[in-house]
Amino acid sequence: MGQLVVVDPLENGNLKPVVRRRATALRSAGEHPARATRQSFASRDLRHRTLDGHSFTLCDFRGADLRGASLRGVSFAGCDLRDADLRDTDLSYARFSYVMTHDPEYGRTDVTGARWNGANLRGVTAERVIGWPNEL
Repeated sequence: MGQLVVVDPLENGNLKPVVRRRATALRSAGEHPARATRQSFASRDLRHRTLDGHSFTLCDFRGADLRGASLRGVSFAGCDLRDADLRDTDLSYARFSYVMTHDPEYGRTDVTGARWNGANLRGVTAERVIGWPNEL
């Protein structure tokens, strides 16, 4: 197994990839996109960040300001994006999906109240997402 790269939201208030090495077959940090599981980015200022290819699972982005961020190919699985500001973001080929859990209602991505004006949604996939706007 290689290394696991996770995002540490507490590192000086910035998203910073933190490498946690596994015991065998270490790889260079550039080979894997960053991953975050059960992290809170609620109400964080993430404007104009480049988070291309990151994977977020069961993360909290409620009220986060992501205006102008580059989120190409990002995966949001079971994340809470209620009231997140996604205006003018590049979400090309992003995936909004769910995580299989014991409760079919738990683990779904929720985008209720998110602001999408000007967002690039080319190639976006959304599966079992709560609050997905009909006009998108």
